[in-house]
Amino acid sequence: MNFIPVITATVVVGAVGLVIGILLGVAGQVFAVKLDEKEVAIRAALPGNNCGACGYPGCDGLAKAIFNGEAPYDTCPVGGQTSAEAIKRILEKGVPDPDSEGGAVEAAMAVSAGAATPEEAAASAEKAAQAAKAEPPKKRPVRKAHPAKPEDCVACHICENSCKFDAVHVPDDRPEVDESKCIGCGLCVRECPRDVLEIVVSEG
Repeated sequence: MNFIPVITATVVVGAVGLVIGILLGVAGQVFAVKLDEKEVAIRAALPGNNCGACGYPGCDGLAKAIFNGEAPYDTCPVGGQTSAEAIKRILEKGVPDPDSEGGAVEAAMAVSAGAATPEEAAASAEKAAQAAKAEPPKKRPVRKAHPAKPEDCVACHICENSCKFDAVHVPDDRPEVDESKCIGCGLCVRECPRDVLEIVVSEG
């Protein structure tokens, strides 16, 4: 049996695959969309739930809108005051210096957004830990949905269907919120046609 045609075909297919891979790699570098470091920092300051409660397509969409001046810095209802203050600081003073105590935590957050190498991640995590020891952690307000007027519920299940985290259910024609799953995004509150639900903010 003549194996030359088989070997030739294998070599040709491999060579074509190699050439295509190289071309795709070059194209990825040439046409890559480079993000401004300030936009990356804004994205890292957002909670990352991608709930859509802000009206934008996930945290990436909101970060771009804030960076472009299309949305205010305190748009995210889930991040609350903590995210708003961090984003405001980024917009006013730029991306924080990882070497400063105040910027260590935010630098570590940027790592989680893919803006640093593993080595930089380890260094940032160490600095964040030192900063946490030096300064007591601030309590973050907790937002949860709560049935404010359950007697007005008509069991339309709109709130239940709008919740992306399976936190709202309507058994026995009354809404119930599973606080262990609720992130306080406010979608159920916004979608309810009878204002049955509300957001309650408490100390963390």
